[in-house]
Amino acid sequence: MKMTQVESPLEALSLRSSFSRRQSAGVKAVDVNAQTCGLVVFGELLVQKWDFAPLSDTWVFIPFTSSSQISDVGSDELSMSAENTAEETKTETTGGYHASFDSEHADLVLQSKDGVKFRVHSQILRVASTVFNDMLSIKRDDAESESTPIQLEESSAVLTMILDLIYPQHLLPASSTLTAQLIHDTGLAARKYDISTVTESLQNCLYSREVMRPLSPLTKFGVARRLGWDDVAGWASTDTLAMDLSAKASQDALATLDTASVLALQTLHRRRKAILANALLAVCREPLYSADDASFPLSFPEISGGASHVPDSDCEALVQLKDLAAWSKFKFTVVAEMERCPLGSRFLVDDFFDNVEFSGLWSAKFNCSCWGLSTLNKERFRNAFRSVLSKLPNSIAED
Repeated sequence: MKMTQVESPLEALSLRSSFSRRQSAGVKAVDVNAQTCGLVVFGELLVQKWDFAPLSDTWVFIPFTSSSQISDVGSDELSMSAENTAEETKTETTGGYHASFDSEHADLVLQSKDGVKFRVHSQILRVASTVFNDMLSIKRDDAESESTPIQLEESSAVLTMILDLIYPQHLLPASSTLTAQLIHDTGLAARKYDISTVTESLQNCLYSREVMRPLSPLTKFGVARRLGWDDVAGWASTDTLAMDLSAKASQDALATLDTASVLALQTLHRRRKAILANALLAVCREPLYSADDASFPLSFPEISGGASHVPDSDCEALVQLKDLAAWSKFKFTVVAEMERCPLGSRFLVDDFFDNVEFSGLWSAKFNCSCWGLSTLNKERFRNAFRSVLSKLPNSIAED
């Protein structure tokens, strides 16, 4: 564990903003401790120089309901329960003021469109938002006092989310309701007020499979597309590859997306299936499954071999595969599986290639005019197949 002590909430806010987009393989959570104003980082690999491994586990800021949790943090405490994300929570108020934002030391009052008031520190708003900084630089009417509310168009739920994310002591309360609608509305407000810290934190929430576990990849994709977060949308589109878009649950989610987003996902799913099918058909020089995807050529190098012969995929012996019932069954099964799960995770299990219906592929002997009898080596074919699978486009950004 490493703790970086800071002297004030504003310094903690600045530190959090600078760290919010980084990644580390060992980092599990970051919390700004309300008592020490310290930035606490939990992890196994992060100790000495703040060295962050690229392209590793995405980390986000996750709240702790009490400081006692800091000493012993397990994986269960790092994920929000489905109940917390599924149920609407009513904003707690005291005399019309939000219970968490009613400090006597605050110098500004904000009011949501549903009438909830928030006592806040203007300096924190200035640091977090260029819009609030400009707004608060304008002299208020002499008839107004610090207790005169500034009326905003956002709901109390959205303002609570924004303030929890910019206040170092708060982050997201454990009881927050992180629905897709709330993230979307908060994202719009963050753009309106130019609060980059909130935008980054919301994006990290969508990136995290733990924090946003109750939301499906399709829902995350839709939120990201509506907010114009292309990187997040691309990442979420990869997660949808484990889904069947023709399933009822997927169809319901797709109905909430705009036409361009639906087409982008459908094209990604279809192309993975078509390109893999084309690669299989090319082995036997059969007609392409989809001529539209011929511009993405893939081949199976060195997929056959006998005792004295290791031909490449151009060997004429492989053309004879198309006469085998087992080959037809294999192709049909691959296409059906890619329709159901374009990720192709089933092909990463050796048992798939051990299917008795495919056994004829490995036992058949093919006559080669140059080398005599040849066989299809199961291990080489499996490795070549997986190599092709790994090269398929896996995001709408690659399509």
